[in-house]
Amino acid sequence: MYLPGKRPNPLPPGMDPDSPAALFYDEPGETDRRGSEPAQRPSIESLSADQDDEFVKLPLYDVEASCGGGSLIHSEQIVDYLAFKSAWVRFELGADPQRLALIRASGDSMLPTVVAGDLLLLDLSIDRVEHDAIYALNLNGLLYVKRIQTRFDGTVIVKSDNPAYDEQRFSPDEAGQLRIIGRVIWMGKRT
Repeated sequence: MYLPGKRPNPLPPGMDPDSPAALFYDEPGETDRRGSEPAQRPSIESLSADQDDEFVKLPLYDVEASCGGGSLIHSEQIVDYLAFKSAWVRFELGADPQRLALIRASGDSMLPTVVAGDLLLLDLSIDRVEHDAIYALNLNGLLYVKRIQTRFDGTVIVKSDNPAYDEQRFSPDEAGQLRIIGRVIWMGKRT
């Protein structure tokens, strides 16, 4: 859910706006996704062209999404690829492998659901709050992982699963500060 509003986190100088890493930044000229002309996000097709039919290789970015006070994006480099069964991604997750990315979680606000160091698989095609779920979001240039809910009156509620943290409510007018990066559709736990 890209909600209209000021876009505070511009692309770093020299970054290709069509690169998958640009998803973590605000792209100049992007239109309101509730408007008549939705913005197109870049495909990671070129990054995974060497995958065979049985497995898909999904990029792991050097990005940590904060389950707490927010994290600045210091690097958006791909540090590795992880292989997942193609059939599992398509049929169990119902996702297009070309629109997926892996990042790590940091912080404790989403305990016990998300633990610092967990791998989070994001569906980058989901840029709207569809239901009560966990999303990666950009708020004022910081990257978060939070549970997001919407109310019938347009109010957006950003919650932590850890009861030690208060929820934040955004009126329909204030909700323009939020930019949904993608929905967390799978987590890889650390032991």
